[in-house]
Amino acid sequence: MPFCGSCGKSISDTSQFCSSCGSSFTTANQETTKSKAENILLDENGFFVSNARFVNNKQTYAISGVTSVNQFIEQPSRKWPVIITIVGALFFLENLLLFHTAIGVILGVMLILLGVWLYRRKVPLYGVVLHSASGQQRAAQCTDRLFIDRIITALNQAIILRG
Repeated sequence: MPFCGSCGKSISDTSQFCSSCGSSFTTANQETTKSKAENILLDENGFFVSNARFVNNKQTYAISGVTSVNQFIEQPSRKWPVIITIVGALFFLENLLLFHTAIGVILGVMLILLGVWLYRRKVPLYGVVLHSASGQQRAAQCTDRLFIDRIITALNQAIILRG
């Protein structure tokens, strides 16, 4: 199926106008569009990148409108796990040194373990930011940095291929 040279949306073989952006197609333009194969650069986990478009689970972006691509990293707040760990350590030391109660020591250790477990569960969120003439937009995000790197590499290659 051919794609619009202006916006990257799929078009009918017989249409003379793109239903998305309104660009007109002549017979020569349709033949050029038909002969130009779409190069698939990435098709993984619901994400698709070609020389004409980028599709994530929710939206399609035309590569022709993308000027640059970069990565963002969003670090999670680890305030509460640290507070729980500190409270657990204080509770542990207070009951071990002052009150000598086994239940207090066990409760302190449990709070420390809970705080450490919560701290380790907080992982950074990695994502893709697409820049265009109209601004920037977060287009994809997940906790797998290598996957985001593959998407960014494919998008950069798509920008190069579009010319």
